[in-house]
Amino acid sequence: MTFILGGKAPSTLDAIAYGLLSYIRDAPVIPPDLHEDLTGCPGLMRYLELMATYLRVELPTLPPASGTFRVRRPKKEALTEEQKTHRQQNIMWLVAVGALVVGYTVLGGMINIDLSAGEEDDQDGESALDYSQD
Repeated sequence: MTFILGGKAPSTLDAIAYGLLSYIRDAPVIPPDLHEDLTGCPGLMRYLELMATYLRVELPTLPPASGTFRVRRPKKEALTEEQKTHRQQNIMWLVAVGALVVGYTVLGGMINIDLSAGEEDDQDGESALDYSQD
């Protein structure tokens, strides 16, 4: 059996493939369906064994596949009154800082806002907001 690129020694692509496939084979966090699909492919399993013997790595024994795969999320604890007050103060500070930044950019002239009422005519006599195509 040869390696992925057909050489007599493994290439970088072989190392990447071996790392990914051995992770899928051995990691307990992989969904059981994917684990079973990999172990059901005899060619990929022979490739893993070939790479393991070439690298002199002993493959661990496979644990039985578990039935379902679930992501465990930590339970959220209720906030104390002090934490709620602290969160509200943080939000007020963020709003105040946002207003200051907007005010600074507008008053500093970085952003120009035209607050004039109505449409003004250009020197050509056309409306500045007239987008019609003639």
